[in-house]
Amino acid sequence: MIGQLSAAVAHEINEPLTALLGYAQLAAKCTGLPKQAQADIDKIVSTSLHAREIVRKLLMFARKMPSRVGEVDVNDI
Repeated sequence: MIGQLSAAVAHEINEPLTALLGYAQLAAKCTGLPKQAQADIDKIVSTSLHAREIVRKLLMFARKMPSRVGEVDVNDI
Protein backbone atom coordinates (compact mmCIF):
# COMPACT_ATOMS: atom_id res chain seq x y z
CA MET A 1 0.00 0.00 0.00
CA ILE A 2 2.83 2.41 0.81
CA GLY A 3 4.39 1.69 -2.57
CA GLN A 4 1.12 2.37 -4.37
CA LEU A 5 0.63 5.60 -2.44
CA SER A 6 4.18 6.69 -3.26
CA ALA A 7 3.65 6.00 -6.94
CA ALA A 8 0.36 7.92 -6.98
CA VAL A 9 1.88 10.92 -5.19
CA ALA A 10 4.92 10.89 -7.48
CA HIS A 11 2.69 10.83 -10.56
CA GLU A 12 0.51 13.70 -9.30
CA ILE A 13 3.58 15.81 -8.51
CA ASN A 14 5.35 14.95 -11.75
CA GLU A 15 2.60 16.27 -14.02
CA PRO A 16 2.70 19.96 -12.98
CA LEU A 17 6.43 19.76 -12.30
CA THR A 18 7.11 18.79 -15.91
CA ALA A 19 5.10 21.75 -17.18
CA LEU A 20 6.80 24.13 -14.75
CA LEU A 21 10.25 22.95 -15.75
CA GLY A 22 9.45 23.13 -19.45
CA TYR A 23 8.13 26.68 -19.29
CA ALA A 24 11.03 27.81 -17.10
CA GLN A 25 13.52 26.37 -19.57
CA LEU A 26 11.74 28.16 -22.42
CA ALA A 27 11.78 31.43 -20.48
CA ALA A 28 15.49 30.98 -19.78
CA LYS A 29 16.16 31.03 -23.54
CA CYS A 30 14.63 34.51 -23.90
CA THR A 31 17.20 37.17 -24.62
CA GLY A 32 17.28 40.57 -22.98
CA LEU A 33 15.86 39.52 -19.61
CA PRO A 34 16.88 41.57 -16.58
CA LYS A 35 19.57 39.87 -14.49
CA GLN A 36 17.20 39.34 -11.56
CA ALA A 37 14.60 37.69 -13.80
CA GLN A 38 17.26 35.42 -15.30
CA ALA A 39 18.48 34.50 -11.81
CA ASP A 40 14.92 33.74 -10.71
CA ILE A 41 14.32 31.54 -13.75
CA ASP A 42 17.60 29.71 -13.15
CA LYS A 43 16.50 29.09 -9.55
CA ILE A 44 13.15 27.72 -10.77
CA VAL A 45 14.93 25.37 -13.19
CA SER A 46 17.41 24.10 -10.60
CA THR A 47 14.72 23.64 -7.94
CA SER A 48 12.46 21.84 -10.43
CA LEU A 49 15.30 19.49 -11.36
CA HIS A 50 15.87 18.77 -7.68
CA ALA A 51 12.15 18.06 -7.18
CA ARG A 52 12.19 15.79 -10.24
CA GLU A 53 15.02 13.80 -8.64
CA ILE A 54 12.93 13.40 -5.47
CA VAL A 55 9.99 12.16 -7.56
CA ARG A 56 12.29 9.70 -9.32
CA LYS A 57 13.43 8.35 -5.94
CA LEU A 58 9.82 8.04 -4.81
CA LEU A 59 9.03 5.99 -7.90
CA MET A 60 12.06 3.77 -7.28
CA PHE A 61 10.86 3.24 -3.71
CA ALA A 62 7.39 2.34 -4.98
CA ARG A 63 8.82 -0.28 -7.33
CA LYS A 64 10.87 -1.89 -4.56
CA MET A 65 7.75 -2.75 -2.60
CA PRO A 66 6.55 -6.07 -4.01
CA SER A 67 3.17 -7.09 -2.76
CA ARG A 68 2.74 -10.59 -1.41
CA VAL A 69 -0.59 -12.13 -0.70
CA GLY A 70 -0.78 -15.31 1.28
CA GLU A 71 -1.62 -16.97 4.50
CA VAL A 72 0.47 -16.26 7.58
CA ASP A 73 0.45 -17.50 11.11
CA VAL A 74 -0.02 -14.42 13.27
CA ASN A 75 1.52 -16.20 16.24
CA ASP A 76 4.76 -16.72 14.30
CA ILE A 77 4.90 -13.06 13.34
